[in-house]
Order: sequence, then C-alpha cells, then structure tokens
Amino acid sequence: MVLTRAQDAEAADPVLGQFLDFLAQDMAAHPERLQALDVALAERIQMLVGGIEVDFDEPLSADDE
Repeated sequence: MVLTRAQDAEAADPVLGQFLDFLAQDMAAHPERLQALDVALAERIQMLVGGIEVDFDEPLSADDE
C-alpha cells in the first residue's frame, strides 16, 4: 500500500483522517509489526493493476454504489 498526501485539504475525508490517525498510533505503539514491502509482491501488484486507468471524477456504476 502506498499512501500519499491529498492535494485538496478542503475536501478532506474525516473518516480517512481518523483511519490515518489510527495507523500512525498503531505504528508508534507497535513498530515491530512493520514489514518492508517485498519487491516480488510489489512487482506482481504492478503487473496486475499497472495498466488500469482510473477516472476519480467518473461516477460509480449502480453495482459499485
């Protein structure tokens, strides 16, 4: 998983903020649980989803709602 800071702070999601706070607290409390991302896994993920284009402005379909 790769997390990056959102560009638009005005549209911040409070649920996402709470989740990120939880992650930060858990990482601080239990650093022994952190594991480096395996290179082979990262390459496999890229192979599976690397060619997928996503339009975040496109509305979800009825099946995805």
